[in-house]
Order: sequence, then structure tokens, then C-alpha cells
Amino acid sequence: FKLWWSLFVSTVVKEYFDNEPIYCQKLPSFRIFPSGYQIKYVDKVVDGFNAHLDAEPPFYHPLFEQNFWMPLIGCDHLNDLYFFNLHEGWHKRANIEKNQLMHFSSDIVHGNKVHNKSWNTRASIDFKAFKVKDYKPEDLSDTLMVLKRGKYYKQSEWYSDQHYYDIF
Repeated sequence: FKLWWSLFVSTVVKEYFDNEPIYCQKLPSFRIFPSGYQIKYVDKVVDGFNAHLDAEPPFYHPLFEQNFWMPLIGCDHLNDLYFFNLHEGWHKRANIEKNQLMHFSSDIVHGNKVHNKSWNTRASIDFKAFKVKDYKPEDLSDTLMVLKRGKYYKQSEWYSDQHYYDIF
């Protein structure tokens, strides 16, 4: 799988960054959201949605990251990814086809419905990437603790090439 992932990042993802050297998540996150189930990713729920910024708890992702999301099945209005403007009170469905790749900034509130009432189980991948020159270790905290794989890490340690990123 690692070889497939490296090929995908090198030939597809790097184009979003003008083929400059990038940091990318070592492997993508696979998400499965079963039909009929509830999944609460974050504590704050907005109108039945897991609406969040990845920089907020519990993830504490740095804002220099860029988000990528790709549904592996056809999504519908009940199980799709949504974008939010919480100040103006609106949300918008991603509404992309399966195997299409969506790219968006880390400062955009996003999420999905807490309860998947769709007939479809949603399967998707998501990952983070950014230009090497945009890496700002000074923006990472030594006091924020990120819970990953059952252990706590300093944000500055976790979001590094030691744990989270590879260079492509």
C-alpha cells in the first residue's frame, strides 16, 4: 500500500502544489460511516453535524496544512461532507462524485451529519498536505497535547516527519 500511496501523492497531490516538494500525511485516514449509525467525531455538535476546524480539540492540526477528501462511494445529502459558515448560519454539501479529490483550506469549518440516515455506508479517505516551504514549526505548541493511537504527544512532536508527515 505504501508504494501505491507514494505514487498517488507524487503524481496527483503534488500537482495541487505546483509540483514543489511537499509534506504529506504518511498514510491517508480511512473513514467508514455505516448506514443507520451515529458517529460523533467532536464534542461540539452544530444542528446535528460534526462541524469543526481540525485545529480545534481534539485534533489540534496546524493551520498551514491543506485538507484533501475523497469519497470512495457515491454520497448523498444524508452522508456527505459539508462546509459551514457558522456566523451566517449556512452549510453547503460537498457534492462531489466518488473517487474525485476535493482540496480545501484548514481554516474552513467542515463535517458530516452525526447520524447517517442514508441507505449508503459512506467510505472515504482524507489526508493533509502542504508545501515544504510552508512548514512552520514555530506555530506548533509544546503544551498542546494530541491524543493519537492511545498516547498523548506534544503537538510539536506529533506534527513532524518523525510521526505524521513524509516528504514527497
